[in-house]
Parts: sequence; C-alpha cells; structure tokens
Amino acid sequence: MAALTMTNILIPEKSDPVWKKIVLNCDKLLFKALATKLVMMRVKMIIDIDSENEIYDKRIQLSIEVAYDFFSKNKNIVQDDIKYLFNKDEF
Repeated sequence: MAALTMTNILIPEKSDPVWKKIVLNCDKLLFKALATKLVMMRVKMIIDIDSENEIYDKRIQLSIEVAYDFFSKNKNIVQDDIKYLFNKDEF
C-alpha cells in the first residue's frame, strides 16, 4: 500500500519509524490546528499511563494508529501541521 499523498505532501505509512518519533515526542511539537493539539494530547495520555508496563509497545502502536488515522482522515484541515511534521529533519 502506497503512502497517502496530498498535492505535494506525503503521509508515511504506519510502519514508517517516523511515527514512533512523532508519538514519543508529541509534547515537544508545536501544532497550529486545535484538532491536532487535542489528538496529540490523547496520544500522549495513551503512552504516559505507565512507561514500565509490559504493554508499553502496544500503547505506542495504538498511539501511532490514532495519529495516522487522524492525519489521514483530516489531511485537508490540518495540512499545515502535516507539512510541519513531515518536512522536519529531527524531532
């Protein structure tokens, strides 16, 4: 399955390692859209429950799915945040 495209913006597949970096660093990222800020707060809450728990990797995967689904479904509304995320060199 190819990555989703929006004009010249590419949204990587869920399996791309960039998603893990995004969800693990979401509290350090500055988003414009309120909807993105709210979803990323949810992502942070999913991950921060207990980082020592054995299901931590499953929570990271769930967070990736939440973030990916949000950006995929709302790409027209949050395109500035998508450009910000996927044109970054580092997190």
